[in-house]
Amino acid sequence: MYRTIQDFAEDWKVGIPHTLKMIMGVEDCTGNEKVHPDVRSLREIAWHITKDLSLAAFRTGLIAQNELAIMPSPGSVSLIATTFREYSQLIEDLITETWTNGALRNRVAIYGQMDTKGRILHRLIKHQVHHRGQMTVLMRFLGLKVPGTYGPSKEDWSRVGIVPSV
Repeated sequence: MYRTIQDFAEDWKVGIPHTLKMIMGVEDCTGNEKVHPDVRSLREIAWHITKDLSLAAFRTGLIAQNELAIMPSPGSVSLIATTFREYSQLIEDLITETWTNGALRNRVAIYGQMDTKGRILHRLIKHQVHHRGQMTVLMRFLGLKVPGTYGPSKEDWSRVGIVPSV
């Protein structure tokens, strides 16, 4: 749970580029492929992560409407990435410009329960981490290059002549 705006902003600034790299790593030609009927496609995960930004912003009172809730998935991964980038920047700007540290303790309804805004922001970041992990596995199954996030990926190591251990 976040207790200060600064702590949230620092984590947000680190995590958002990683999520964006994952989204941008999805190819339009393979983005809709499913490795199993019960598993979302890469494009579906990318759009889900993006739509969740709008939901969290709406539930915490940052925006008046959950605009992405009814919007169909854009036709290309680059449009999903653009929407993700815009909404993540909007959330960061609105929180850092309008909330105080005390606002993080305010309770709001989300997912059928009451929770603090600080905990909702914490879960929003963890939600992205969870789906980045899913995307990594699906990218491997589909033969796509996996972008490095908190360290080099297998492809990053290979590019510099290091044989990654499996």
